[in-house]
Amino acid sequence: MKKIGLLSMHCTINYGASLQALSLYKYLEKRGYDITIINYRPKYLTDIYEKNHENERKKVKTKLKYLVVGKRYKKRFDAFRKFENYLKLSKTCYTYEDLQNLKESYDIYICGSDQIWNPINTQYDKAFFFGFVNNNALKLSYAASIGQDKLDEQSIQFISENIQRFQGISVREKSAKDLLEQEMNISSVQNIDPVFLTSVDEWKRYEIPIKTPPKYILLYAIGMQPLSDELVREIKNKSKVQCITIQYNAFKDKNTDYLMDDIGPGEFLYLLRNAEYVVTNSFHGIALSLLFKKKLVAYRSLDRNTRIESLLQLVGMTDLQISSIEEYKAKDWDRIWEQYKNIDVIIEKEIEKADLYFKENGL
Repeated sequence: MKKIGLLSMHCTINYGASLQALSLYKYLEKRGYDITIINYRPKYLTDIYEKNHENERKKVKTKLKYLVVGKRYKKRFDAFRKFENYLKLSKTCYTYEDLQNLKESYDIYICGSDQIWNPINTQYDKAFFFGFVNNNALKLSYAASIGQDKLDEQSIQFISENIQRFQGISVREKSAKDLLEQEMNISSVQNIDPVFLTSVDEWKRYEIPIKTPPKYILLYAIGMQPLSDELVREIKNKSKVQCITIQYNAFKDKNTDYLMDDIGPGEFLYLLRNAEYVVTNSFHGIALSLLFKKKLVAYRSLDRNTRIESLLQLVGMTDLQISSIEEYKAKDWDRIWEQYKNIDVIIEKEIEKADLYFKENGL
């Protein structure tokens, strides 16, 4: 059985990063390979947790409140680490130099998905381009994201030089495919995010049930935006249901009935799949809502829009995204949600496209 080393951003305290890594891992495992997640934990990624913790500490004015917040943070951190038990991990590598010990450990090296090729997020780290790998090994990407629709000259040069190591190049967004072709003359395939490679029934196996109201709005907010509060208030007034909020660095506000910032990926899956409505600006919150056919309202952020727009265009549901409360009120949401009747066929075709990509590259 051939061995695959899979490199992603599995180590961040982020639901989407954790779930997409698990999904690609299980997909490749089902194809008959011995999969290991390359347990790369560079300081610039793991420090995100520490920085968030410090920011939250500064917001808390009393020692007692800080103790409560600190306990919630630790509970969430521990839940993410426990979720990693679903994965076989390599020896931990904290630096690029540590990765040199794995340069001949696998027959095939695959990186993806998520923003592994965003030079700003990864600080121009050659690890996600397999700079440490023996040149004889097969190197592929799957649904790698650049996370931007424009790049500066430094980023173009960095990606162009390092991407030459790959025998197969798969990206997630059309904007990434266009950038590679137009700026670097590099051909690639566009593939759907790995969370779609796992069926709804399979995702249920990883859920951790928790107590919830019979019906609820799930607000999963990345960053603070007034629009999310306006949307929740409007939906609550119409539907008379309560709101569960998942948001880092947050405190319970008047629109939130339950604040859940201490949960892991298993509880997140359960809350998302069982929600009556989902309000989010998160790429993977939107992706999983599409898969679960939720009554989704996707609001635009200051960033992330390129990735989200590309996904919604792919599945033919761009009407789900809004920029203002006025736009929300003007839309016929029941008609929009009826479009889910077409989504299974689209996802199945994208899975077939992923199958073909790996088959054509020898897997």
